[in-house]
Amino acid sequence: MADWILKSTRAKDDSRDAEALADALRTDRRCFRLLAPLDPVVVELREWSRIADELRVERTRLSNQVRELLWRYYPQFLKLCDDVAADWVLDLWRLVPTPDKARRVREATVERLLKRHRIRRITAAAALERLRAPAISVAAGTVNAVTGHIEGAAPAALGRYAFCGIRQSILSERKASCADRAL
Repeated sequence: MADWILKSTRAKDDSRDAEALADALRTDRRCFRLLAPLDPVVVELREWSRIADELRVERTRLSNQVRELLWRYYPQFLKLCDDVAADWVLDLWRLVPTPDKARRVREATVERLLKRHRIRRITAAAALERLRAPAISVAAGTVNAVTGHIEGAAPAALGRYAFCGIRQSILSERKASCADRAL
């Protein structure tokens, strides 16, 4: 394609772009080819992959936000698990959102939560030992402000995480059905 065509389209103007493309098609027809329409299976798989990528990015963003908020007032909570976006971690946070509540919760209550989520890598006693570690001192109102922030973000986060899990399972099913159709 001629350089003058590329250079003349530098300005963002649809009419100039259309004219340059028409000129290129007229003068450099050998550089262009007809495109066959994509298989609908490929189009569907691409869209599902885009959705999965967007959900992964959103999940990472929300988990980073929750991690930073916890770091401000409750760093011992972060020692439980690397993935603060895990369902069981968010449920545990709802149960013991502050170091003060961690001192008052019963071990049996935490045990039930861990059992419900089938978590065996940490015991209730070990979790409570970590959560009951000496709390950092923060300015008055920090704990209430940050827990309020997490409570506001958690429903959106949980909804997105659940949505992400549902979409991931749908994506897996779609990939399998698309692969079957392609054969």
